[in-house]
Amino acid sequence: MAAVANQHRSHTVISSATIPVTVFTGFLGAGKTTAILNILKRVNPDYNIVLLKNEFGDAETDSALAQE
Repeated sequence: MAAVANQHRSHTVISSATIPVTVFTGFLGAGKTTAILNILKRVNPDYNIVLLKNEFGDAETDSALAQE
């Protein structure tokens, strides 16, 4: 039975390189945006950075700060 199960497994390997990911979580007003903006100022300019954010409300405060 194990041999049959192994036949149906598929593995997709896009690249053997690992991609580091950092996730910031915390309560409203905990300083997440401040920490992220400070880190972005110090990052090596050769690094490729992606900033994903989940912003609620009408005022896009974090978006405006991140564009600076």
